[in-house]
Amino acid sequence: MKYIRYSEYEIRENKQGERVIIPTRTARLKNYDPIENAEEILTALLNTGRSMKEAAIEKAEELILDFVNRYGLLGAIAKLPLNKDFYKRELVFIDDNLFTASGVMATEDFEDLFFEKGKPRITKSFKLTDYIASKNYSEPVTWIAEYIHELYEILLLSVKYKTKPESVSFLLNDRLKTNIRYRLTVTDRIQMQYEFHSLMGILNFTMANLLSADGAPLKICKHCQKAFISQNKRAEFCSERCRNQFNVYKSRAKAKMNK
Repeated sequence: MKYIRYSEYEIRENKQGERVIIPTRTARLKNYDPIENAEEILTALLNTGRSMKEAAIEKAEELILDFVNRYGLLGAIAKLPLNKDFYKRELVFIDDNLFTASGVMATEDFEDLFFEKGKPRITKSFKLTDYIASKNYSEPVTWIAEYIHELYEILLLSVKYKTKPESVSFLLNDRLKTNIRYRLTVTDRIQMQYEFHSLMGILNFTMANLLSADGAPLKICKHCQKAFISQNKRAEFCSERCRNQFNVYKSRAKAKMNK
C-alpha cells in the first residue's frame, strides 16, 4: 500500500485557537509503504506514548511532532467514517472514536475538522488518500496525543491482565477497533487483500495481530518499560544492556536488604 506523508510538519494554531499539525509550506510530498515497516512504526508510536507519560506539555508536543515527521499524520479523516465514499454524499456516518461524537454529520462540517482552507477538489478519480495528500490537511495535536496514549494504555493493560483472557478480550474489542475492509483478487489463486486508507487503520490492525499472535511477541521491557517485539516467548528485556542493568539493580537491592 502506498501512503502519503510530507518531508516536514509543524505545529500551528488554527482560527479556532486549536493547535494542529500540518505540513510546512516548503515540505515535499513523499510516498511510502507503511505496511512494510508496520511493526517498527507501531513500536515507535508505543514508545512515544511511554515517553509522553512523564513529559511536560511542550516536550510531549515535540515527541508527537517527531513521530509525525517520521511517519506522517494518522489519516483520521479516512479512518472515522463508516461510509468510505462520504465525499460523494451529503452526510458522513461516524463510527465510535476517541476524537468526536459518533453519529451523523454533514460532509462539509466533517471536512472542516481537517481543513481550515483549500479543500481538495473532488473529481472522478478522487481517493481518500487525496485528502491526506493535501498540503492544507491537518490534525489536532490533542487527537494524536490521545491516540498514542490509548494504544500504549492498551498494551499496558493487555500485559497486566494477560492471565484473565475475558478481560483482555473485552479490552481489545472495545478499544482496538479495526473495521478493515478487504477485497478478493484472483491470479493463480484467490487472495484476500486488506484495504487500508489510514495510518491509524494499519497500526490498529498490526497491534491486534501482534497481541493475538502465538507467544505474544509484542512485549514491555521488564527494566526500561519500552515496547519491543520478540519471537522468543521467554524474552523479558528489549536488549542485553537492559537485562544486565536489571540484574545489577536487583543484586544491589538484595545486598542492601541483607545488611
